[in-house]
Amino acid sequence: MERYTIYHCHSNRSLLDSCTDYKEYADRVAELGYKALALTEHGNAYNWVEKKMYINSKGLKYIHGVECYLTASLEEKVRDNYHTILLAKNYEGVKEINLLIDKSTQPDHRYYKPRITFEEFFNISDNVIKISACLASPLNKYPKDIQKQMAEKTAALKQELANKVAELEKQKNDQKAMITWLKQFDENGCIPEDSYLHYIEAQIDKLKQYYDNLLEEVQLMNVTARETFYKLLETYDYYEIQPHDFPEQKRYNEFLYAASKQTGKPLIAGTDTHSIDYYKAECRSILQKAKRIEYADEDKFDLTLKTYEELVEMFRIQNCDIPFDVIEKSIIMEAEQAVVKRDFSEAEARLERERRGEKPEYPEEENPETARNTERKEEKNLEGNEVEGKEPEEIPAPVMRERPSRVVEAVREGRIYEQSQEDADSGEEPAEQKRTDRQKVSRRRNAPSCNYGHEEDRYEDTGYEDTDYDGDGYDDDNLNDEEASGGFDLTRVTMILGIVVLIVIVIGGGIILKKKLHFDFGNIGDTTVSEPTRESNGNAGENTGENTPGKVAGKLQIIKNVNMRNQPSTENSSILGVAKTGEVYEYYELVGDSWYHIRLSDGSEAYVYKEYVDVLN
Repeated sequence: MERYTIYHCHSNRSLLDSCTDYKEYADRVAELGYKALALTEHGNAYNWVEKKMYINSKGLKYIHGVECYLTASLEEKVRDNYHTILLAKNYEGVKEINLLIDKSTQPDHRYYKPRITFEEFFNISDNVIKISACLASPLNKYPKDIQKQMAEKTAALKQELANKVAELEKQKNDQKAMITWLKQFDENGCIPEDSYLHYIEAQIDKLKQYYDNLLEEVQLMNVTARETFYKLLETYDYYEIQPHDFPEQKRYNEFLYAASKQTGKPLIAGTDTHSIDYYKAECRSILQKAKRIEYADEDKFDLTLKTYEELVEMFRIQNCDIPFDVIEKSIIMEAEQAVVKRDFSEAEARLERERRGEKPEYPEEENPETARNTERKEEKNLEGNEVEGKEPEEIPAPVMRERPSRVVEAVREGRIYEQSQEDADSGEEPAEQKRTDRQKVSRRRNAPSCNYGHEEDRYEDTGYEDTDYDGDGYDDDNLNDEEASGGFDLTRVTMILGIVVLIVIVIGGGIILKKKLHFDFGNIGDTTVSEPTRESNGNAGENTGENTPGKVAGKLQIIKNVNMRNQPSTENSSILGVAKTGEVYEYYELVGDSWYHIRLSDGSEAYVYKEYVDVLN
């Protein structure tokens, strides 16, 4: 039957839940002569434009949809993830579905699956058709989940209460035993017999009252869940029945039929298609086992693509307690009820021509060249005031700020642009440089106001309306313009001079710092610490390396790695080596109160700075 539409269908974009490409579905549906196809992937709409173009190329209408996941609340991390089908009625519905998909993937919504809340589902507009989906629908699972949660919470509270009461009873019994034992030695009757026992009994009563209140709150969950459930029934546009010959599916179908009679919402039949044939169904089963995905009792479901006749026969075999004329009516879904009605045909044809390298053809109103011509025409009308059927209006001469005199002189002397000899003789500007007064006025009309709040800054026009005298695109009245200032940019030169002065200051400061601290820049990479120079008094500063060593005065020990030099100074001296921490040397004398004259193991001499040594004797 042509009016039959496959609206609940999953391709290999459906999160490891199918092995069938969407093109195979489109080819098969077109072969069967149906009018439309909907692809409802789990939690996403990947490549939906590509899918639409291919489905349309097969002569089918594309229905934009998704099988989304619902959750009762985001406050608790509960893995409920109820299934619901959303189909777009129009392009606004497409955008709304895509926004919901985006929201469902956000970190605060996603928990194992991309989800939206019941409240977000209730707020979906009429641009989207909402269908109750399969056995994982909240209409089937939500009441069971609530009953399960209530039973678990009730059992946990009762067990917790029993444990605490047992602990208090134990304390009570221990107290009784202790009182009985103490009475054997009590001759004066000083033992408080029942006061503590009464306190424990009061604690038990208080604890029971507290847990009774908690149990009542758990029972209230049922009331809240019932309200939510009825709101779900009212929000769905269709209740989906499926033909699987399975007891739970039969009971669910019969419940939906009863709910349909109560709410007036129509039934709709779907197969929950996941494979195009049984071979692909087997591939899907292997894929799920490889990913350790299991669905209980799903081996009893036939999730392959079904024709209208096959679907009718499956419902006959199922034989649930629903009048068959109602079932037959539910199988028919008009394709026009859910379809992206925005026409993409022209855009798709244009893309195809561009792909083949052909020049794109645009409608008259969308042609870029036409649009540019229109803009030029409008600009001409604006600048020249040449509107058909209207006389040009008299536009008063504008008032502008006074220009720098040197710029005016530059223009008069011809340094900005040169006039031809003929024009110079006649006193006229070249023809290509002439502009009408209205064009000059139009240029200034869109410029910022030249009046800064002082009337003395305004004056009547002197005749040099166009400030771009040389046609280079720059405002020649700007003092920073090189050409307007005779090729000399004062700001740029000032900036360069400032940079040069800064470099000189930095280099000079470095030289002064080097001389002041006597820092050895040539040994920056040395791992030892370069010793600062102190002026040696006496003749030490005049030591040239010819001083003769005298008698050994004692021994010293190096307390920190230090350079050994051939002179008692960091200037005009060379490093002979490094005296390492802990080494012991003999020394001759202290030169200038700053340097020790030491003897090395090979008999040679050197100088080390006194701050890095410790004299032993």
